[in-house]
Amino acid sequence: MVTCEECGLTYAEDIASDVRKHSRRHEKYLLACEHFGVLFPYKERERIKDRTSPIIHAQKWNTGREFSLQEKRAAAVEQIRAYFSRSVESWDYSLSHPPFKEYAAMLLNQKRWSEDIDPDVAQLLIKEFGQLPGIPEGHTYCKR
Repeated sequence: MVTCEECGLTYAEDIASDVRKHSRRHEKYLLACEHFGVLFPYKERERIKDRTSPIIHAQKWNTGREFSLQEKRAAAVEQIRAYFSRSVESWDYSLSHPPFKEYAAMLLNQKRWSEDIDPDVAQLLIKEFGQLPGIPEGHTYCKR
C-alpha cells in the first residue's frame, strides 16, 4: 500500500483497478485545487487541527500562552481551510462545492465558531467572511 502525498489516497500500486481509481481521484483533486486553492489531505488536516486549536482557543482554554490577533486569525483560517478541504473531498472534489469564503461564512454562522472560539478572533472572522446559513450546528460538511 502507498499513500499519495498530494491527494492523500491510500491504494495498492500493484493492483490496476486501484491505480486507475487513484489516477481518477488525483485528477479531480488537482482540478479542485486549481479551482478552490489549497486543499489538504487527511493527515495534513489532522496536523493542522491539532496545531491550530490551542491558538484559536487560547483564552477560553486558559493555555497561558499569548498570541497576537493576527496569529489567532491565521490559525483559525487555516483550520477552516482544513475543514473546507474535508468537505470538498466529501463531494468527490466537485467544482460545484461552495467556494471557501461562502463555506467559512456558513461555519461562522454556528455557535461553535461564533461563540466558542476566542471572541476577538470570532468577530474578526465574521467581519471578514460574514455569516450564512447552510451547515447545521456541530457539522463541518456542506450538504448537497
